[in-house]
Amino acid sequence: MKNIKADIVSGKYKRVYLLYGDEFYLLRRCVASLKKGVLGDDGSDVNFTAFDGSSGYDVNELKEICQTLPFFADRRLIIVENSGLFGGDSGFDAFIPQIPDSTVLILIEHSADKKTKLYKAIKEGGYVCEFTTPTPDQAIEFCAGYLGKAGKRISRDDCTYFVNGVGQDLYNVSTELDKLIDYTGDADTVKRADIDAICSMQIENKIFDIVDSLMSGSFKDALKIYHDLISLREQPLGILRFIVARYLKLLGIRDEINRGRSVNEAASNLKMPDWLFKKEKAKLKDFSSAKILKAIELCTETENLIKTGDIADSAGLEILLANLSAL
Repeated sequence: MKNIKADIVSGKYKRVYLLYGDEFYLLRRCVASLKKGVLGDDGSDVNFTAFDGSSGYDVNELKEICQTLPFFADRRLIIVENSGLFGGDSGFDAFIPQIPDSTVLILIEHSADKKTKLYKAIKEGGYVCEFTTPTPDQAIEFCAGYLGKAGKRISRDDCTYFVNGVGQDLYNVSTELDKLIDYTGDADTVKRADIDAICSMQIENKIFDIVDSLMSGSFKDALKIYHDLISLREQPLGILRFIVARYLKLLGIRDEINRGRSVNEAASNLKMPDWLFKKEKAKLKDFSSAKILKAIELCTETENLIKTGDIADSAGLEILLANLSAL
């Protein structure tokens, strides 16, 4: 990303850029910056062409346009999404050196096989950048910067609470931040009450609350949260899968505790912040590996009963919650 910014500042561009990954918010921002840098503020369409492999395109036409000189400008920009060029031996790698310096080709992909000839050719003759989902700390830093540009502050604790609730996908994060900026108006500080009032928290956050209630033996609280999710049109089987994922995560934490690992080492192994590991560890004080495994077994049995039609999905979940709270 820093190399791309340097290219834009210097005005010296690579002939081809491969941008891929699951963090499309940052990827799109990068593409927009490149487009503005190459074409200028007016973004003239005269020297700009876009192809979408999802709806089909002619690779020979792409090659022809790549080799066409720009019209009264320094550069021509071509963007291809989902090119299909990385599946097998497309032969496009041999074309890369033939692209003139006056052309900037951007390939946008969800994924790219590093073993392909094309990937290696782009890495050698152009630039490759993978956009991955940020870590919690990176998401928190992003939030602080985003709000700062709007003239607002947020405490680290409240920012952590926000990220835990809405997740680390930056498109979703930015959408929720925009809602917070509008909601807080002239106030210069975003508070937890604002987050609770306006933000759409992820289902995972609610599942945390369900499992926490079950581990403390509170069937009533767990059932209330479950009914809240159903009222929001979440599907019982979908909720069940999140519950299983939560117990599997707890099993990993329990295993680190059983092995006597330090907080820093255990948190690193599980790819989670130290403070979160400490918090989860405290919850598992009286919850053994055997109990967690039993919970997963009960979840699996319930899923099988639902899938075979032996019990209705919603009734099955309610019975499961009762059984889990009794562990």
